[in-house]
Amino acid sequence: MAQETFAFSSSALRSLRAQRELLEREERRRALAREWAARRLQPPNPRPPHSSARRPRCCRDPAVHNALYAGDLQRVKGIFRDESTANMVLETVSEELVWSPEQGLWVLSPRTQQTSALRIAAARGYEECARHLLLCGAEVDAVVGGRGALHDSVAAPRPSCARLLLSFGADPNLLSSDGSAPLHLCTAPDSLQYAPPPPGQAPPLPRKAPPSRLHTAPRPSCGCQSPPSDTSHALGWGGGRRG
Repeated sequence: MAQETFAFSSSALRSLRAQRELLEREERRRALAREWAARRLQPPNPRPPHSSARRPRCCRDPAVHNALYAGDLQRVKGIFRDESTANMVLETVSEELVWSPEQGLWVLSPRTQQTSALRIAAARGYEECARHLLLCGAEVDAVVGGRGALHDSVAAPRPSCARLLLSFGADPNLLSSDGSAPLHLCTAPDSLQYAPPPPGQAPPLPRKAPPSRLHTAPRPSCGCQSPPSDTSHALGWGGGRRG
C-alpha cells in the first residue's frame, strides 16, 4: 500500500510548533507543581539530638604523667589550662602475669589502667595542683578508673585534699565502681580514729552503700577512744550529713 503524504502550509507548521511548545510548557509546569507539593508534604529531616556531654580526651604522654606524680605546679599549670584538659582521662599500660590455660603457663599480658589528673593530685596530697585543676573546670565527682578523687584522698589519707574537694562540692556519698563510699576507704591508722558517737545517735551511713566494718568502728568494743582524725571528721560529721 502506497504511503500517503500530506502537504502542510507554512502557517500550519507554525501552528503545530506553537502547540507543541505550549504542551511542553504545560508539562514542565505540572512537573514543577508536583515537585513543590511533594516538598511541602514531606516531613522535615530529623536532626540528630545535640549531646552536650563531650567524650573526654585520653592521654598517654609520660611527660604529663610525670608532672602530676611529681606535683610540679608550674608544669601542671602549663598543661592543664581549660576544662577539656582538666578532665582528660590518663591511661597507663602495664604488663602483668596472667595464667594462660591454652599454653599452660604464666604469660605477660598488657593491662590498661585509667585515672584522672585530679585523682593523682588528690591521692598524693598536692593541694595546689588539685585546686588549679578544680578552678580549670575539673569535675569533682568524676569517677574515672572506678574511683573518684575523694576516694583516693581519704584512702591515702590526705585530709587537706579531702577538705578541698568537699569545699568544691564533692559528694561524700559518691560510690565507686565496687559500691564503696569514701568513708569505706578510711582504713589507714590516721583515718580510722573515731570517737564514740553521742548517746542515742548512730554514725551516718552512706547512701545506697551496705554497712561495713567502718560503721561498727565507733562502738566501745573496738577500743577506739582517740579523737577523730580530720578525714573521718569531715566525712562522718561534716560532709557526710549532706543530702
